[in-house]
Amino acid sequence: MAFVDVSEMETRESEFWNPEKGEELIGEVVAVKEGQYGKKFLVIETEEDGVFITTQCGSLHNLINRSGVEIGDYVKVVYEGRATDEYRTHRYKLFIWQDDNEE
Repeated sequence: MAFVDVSEMETRESEFWNPEKGEELIGEVVAVKEGQYGKKFLVIETEEDGVFITTQCGSLHNLINRSGVEIGDYVKVVYEGRATDEYRTHRYKLFIWQDDNEE
C-alpha cells in the first residue's frame, strides 16, 4: 500500500443530475458522500455524458445504505417521480451490476 498524491489527479467536472420521471443514470460510482444534512449521495461517471452528482433525498439515501454501494461499483439509478402521498417524496430505484460469477 502507498500514499497517492491527489493534487496531481485530473479534476473531474461534474453537474447535478436533475432527472425527469423515468430517466436513468448509468455509470461507475466514483464517490459516495454525505451531504450537509447527513444524507448520502453518489457521484457517478457515465461513459458518454460525464460525471453527475445525485440528489441527497431520503429515499436514495436509504437505498445507498441498504445496498452497500461502493466506489468502483457500476450502477443504474432510476427516477420514478414523486410519491402520491401527502409528503410527495422523490422515489428512486438503485441497481448494482453484478457479474454472473459473483454471488
